[in-house]
Amino acid sequence: MNYSGEWDIFKSVLDNFWEAFDFSNDKNDLWINKRFKNQINDVLDKVSKTAVEEGKEHYYVNEVVQPFFDQAAKDFKEYIKDYIDTEE
Repeated sequence: MNYSGEWDIFKSVLDNFWEAFDFSNDKNDLWINKRFKNQINDVLDKVSKTAVEEGKEHYYVNEVVQPFFDQAAKDFKEYIKDYIDTEE
């Protein structure tokens, strides 16, 4: 069974996701981005391999990974909002 086409699609989705975090103009943003990537990179590799093995790339991207990142972004925004509101 050859999943190279599916792997290429899934890898492309993940690569496009990482590009959204490319803040190449500021060293602090790069440091934060690298730290974030290092913490989740191994897990995303495992998820992507599992998705390809199961032939469920769309499921893992749309039902597992993306909802988590959407929730994480929402939580981060709320955290920052609460932090900023308490600083003023």
